[in-house]
Amino acid sequence: MKKLFLPVLLLTALVISGCEGMGLSGGSTRLVSVTARISELTPTRTTMGDNLLSVKWQTGDCLGVSGKSAANYCFGLLNESDGQASGLFEGTIAGNIESAYYPYSTSAGNDATAATLSMPSLRTIASGEVDMRYDFMVSTNAEGTPKKGYTMTMVQKSALLHFTVKPNTYLVGASLESLKLKVPQRELSGKFKLDLTDMDAPLAFSASSDSVVITLSDSPEMASGTSVSIPFFLNPAIAEGDSIHITLGTSRGEVYIDLKADKTLAAGAMMEFPLDIDALVKAEKARIPGAEPVSAGNFPDLTLPGVYNVSDIDNITPIITYRENMDQYAIYVSGSYSYYRLLSFQGGYLLVVSTPKSPVPRSLVSLKSDNVGLSHVPASTSQVRCVAVTSSMGWFIDEANRLGYILPR
Repeated sequence: MKKLFLPVLLLTALVISGCEGMGLSGGSTRLVSVTARISELTPTRTTMGDNLLSVKWQTGDCLGVSGKSAANYCFGLLNESDGQASGLFEGTIAGNIESAYYPYSTSAGNDATAATLSMPSLRTIASGEVDMRYDFMVSTNAEGTPKKGYTMTMVQKSALLHFTVKPNTYLVGASLESLKLKVPQRELSGKFKLDLTDMDAPLAFSASSDSVVITLSDSPEMASGTSVSIPFFLNPAIAEGDSIHITLGTSRGEVYIDLKADKTLAAGAMMEFPLDIDALVKAEKARIPGAEPVSAGNFPDLTLPGVYNVSDIDNITPIITYRENMDQYAIYVSGSYSYYRLLSFQGGYLLVVSTPKSPVPRSLVSLKSDNVGLSHVPASTSQVRCVAVTSSMGWFIDEANRLGYILPR
């Protein structure tokens, strides 16, 4: 099923006999057509826009249909209904139709009072895509006759959460790899039984988890001024006041977010979570361990160009420094980067380091380093913090490798 959706609550299904007047009854099977019409999800927070607004059937969709003498028969969508809000399904079943559910599963079994289904806690999706396999729906009791057809209303049992991640400066350029949602002691996912004869019955979990982990297969890069969309279905077990713990896995480490649910999540509803990392950090609701600056100590007071060990901020020691009348150095600018080149004939090494030509104090910037004969200084591109800058000198700390760079500009 395709759902461009923000809303979706009720789905209406008309079941029409495909063999009218042929006298089929009892245990005989007959071809039956099902027309399923879909309305919109009920939003519980703000509107998201057209990309998650409407619901449309897709080729391959199946309903699980049950009756008095038969259960869990697959009714498949006809090709002409692909991309339509009103879909025509066909299948064969013995006896009268009583109920249906979506999406069809071979593992549901033949007991209409306890269809066995699963909503996994570990999933892989692409950012912005909705995995419709977990949009569980069940019908009201069918009304009508084989000749005149049946009418059912499909009611959603799942709820949709939509997270939008807006990065701060530290996360811009990093890839977003996963999102973990944890609500302690709530049944968010797992194995459950669905009663097709009672649309109001809750999901009965036989094994549950209070967390859902979404791995993003496309690992989208986070860009300034944009957000990454992560929508997914789960059991609507979140209540107003619940503690919600979110962990974002990024290429620059994990981001920990702690929130309180301001509303109770209902089946057939969508709840939106706009995660503006800057705003959450300022509100002390988010922590980014790698982005928290360490103390620079007296590092900005040092003036000798080179590379320093800053593992102990109270005892900063030089690794490579410029020695007057013994080493050669050069400074040049290319594009948006400033380059510092240090050559030591006596030491037998070459060091080249580049940073943005206009770094902002306390900001994170890209530092590129390369060398010959310096195995203890990494040749790499790293995110470093500019701790101070003047018109002629810049001080940078690589917090991951515990290195400090003092570079003429």
